[in-house]
Amino acid sequence: REVRDATHFAREVGVLEEEAAHDVHSIRETLRNFGNGIDGELVKKMRKIRKAAIERHEILARIAHTAQVQAQQLEAQEAADLQPHLPPKLMSSGDRRPWWPRKPPPPTL
Repeated sequence: REVRDATHFAREVGVLEEEAAHDVHSIRETLRNFGNGIDGELVKKMRKIRKAAIERHEILARIAHTAQVQAQQLEAQEAADLQPHLPPKLMSSGDRRPWWPRKPPPPTL
């Protein structure tokens, strides 16, 4: 469940990061296409909004990267936890798996 939640969170943050990148691109295109024909005060406000959008995108990109790395680490940890941590004498000799559910060989006397 923990791995599933982390993967879901990483995916959701990735979507938010993509939306933020799209917002930045849209604002830049609007300023590029219509910046000369717009009132100077409005251009200043749009540049301020663009700056905030860029900051939001950078923050979300860092969060998305961190979430993705943590989800990968949790997946790796979950895979490692499937292997039992037992002393060698409780493991079969050839394949390093526990004896059960098979029966161990009879003890030597």
